[in-house]
Amino acid sequence: MNLHRRPPVIAAATSKVAAFSVVLALFGLLPLFLQRPVLLDGFRSLPWWTLAILFAVTEICVLNLRVRKQNHLLALSEVPLVIGLFLAAPSSLLIGRLVGSLAVFLLYRRQTVLKAGFNSGLVLAGTAIAELTFLTVLSGADPLGFRGCLAALLAAAAGALLATAAVLRVQIWEDGQIAKLAMARVMFLSVAGAAVVGLVGVVPVLAFSRGEAAVPVAVLGAIVLLGYRAFAALSDRHTRLERLYELSDALAGAPGSADVVRSVLNQSTDLLRADYAEVLLTGVDGGAHLWSLRHGESVYGPVEAGAHHLTLPFPPDTLRLVRGQGAAEMEFLAARGISEAVIVPLRIDGPIAGHLLVGDRRGEER
Repeated sequence: MNLHRRPPVIAAATSKVAAFSVVLALFGLLPLFLQRPVLLDGFRSLPWWTLAILFAVTEICVLNLRVRKQNHLLALSEVPLVIGLFLAAPSSLLIGRLVGSLAVFLLYRRQTVLKAGFNSGLVLAGTAIAELTFLTVLSGADPLGFRGCLAALLAAAAGALLATAAVLRVQIWEDGQIAKLAMARVMFLSVAGAAVVGLVGVVPVLAFSRGEAAVPVAVLGAIVLLGYRAFAALSDRHTRLERLYELSDALAGAPGSADVVRSVLNQSTDLLRADYAEVLLTGVDGGAHLWSLRHGESVYGPVEAGAHHLTLPFPPDTLRLVRGQGAAEMEFLAARGISEAVIVPLRIDGPIAGHLLVGDRRGEER
C-alpha cells in the first residue's frame, strides 16, 4: 500500500480551481463589450502592447515584505491598470494586461498550466471589475477631477478585493478553513495597498493628458522602479537569512532525535516553501526508516521504507535533482505523490546515513 499518496481532497480542490478559473475568465471577457467614455476621447490612447510591457514589468517586480512574522506581497500592477483606465479602450486594457501577465506566468515564473490558468482568470476578472467600477463611479464627471481620481482608486481597490477573495477561496479548498480575523486582515491590506499604488498611476495620467512633464515623469518612474527592484532583492535576501536562523535555532533547541527530525521537516518545508519533505535514515538493523511531512498535515513516521521508496541509489553520495527522468525516478516520485524533488545526503559523525528530500515547491519564491 502506498502510504504517501496525495490525499483525494487535493485532487478535488484541483477540479474546483480549474472550474473556478473558467468562471473568472468568462466574467473577465466583459470589457470586450464596453466602450470608452466619450469624455476620454480627447486623451492620448495607448496601444495594447505598451500596456502589455508595463504589466509584464510590474508583475516581475513584486516585493515580498516581512511584517513581524508574516509575508506580504506588494505589486505595482495597479499603476498600469489606472493608466489604462484613462488612456486605453477597455478591450485594449484587457488584452494588454492578459498578454503581459501571461508572459510572466509562463516564461518568467514557469507556472503550471493550472496555476497560470487560474492567475490569468484573476487578471481577466480583476480588470473587468475595475472597468465596471471606474465607469460606474465616473458616470459623466470630469475624468481629471476629484471624481475621476476617486473612480480610479476605487477601481484598483475593487480589482484587488476580487483577486484576494478568489485566492482565499482557493486556499480554503486546499488547506481548510481560515480564521475570519486573518481573512479580514489580508483583504484590508490588499485593498489599502492597491489604492495607494493606484494613486501613483494617476500622476502619469495627469502628465500625459496635459502634455506636461512627460519626459521627467518617465525618467522619475524608471528611477523609482530600479530602486524598488533593488529594495525587493534586499528584502528577499533578508527573509531567507531570517528563515535560516530560525532553522538553526529550532535544531539547537531540539532535545531528542525525534524532535530534531520534526524540526528539520517543519523548517525545511517552510524555508523552501515545499509541499512535501522527508528524512530517510539507515537503521542499526540494516533497514531504512522514513519520516515525512506534507503541507497542512502532521509528521508521519517513522515507518520502514519499502522497495518502491528506494528505487534510486541510497544513501545518496551527493545532491540530486529528481524530475521523473527514467523509470526509477518516476517510481521514486510516484511513491511519494510528488512531481519533483531535491535530495541531499545527511551525515552522522562523518559517514552518510540517509537523505533529506524536499519536493513540490509552493508559491513563487525562488
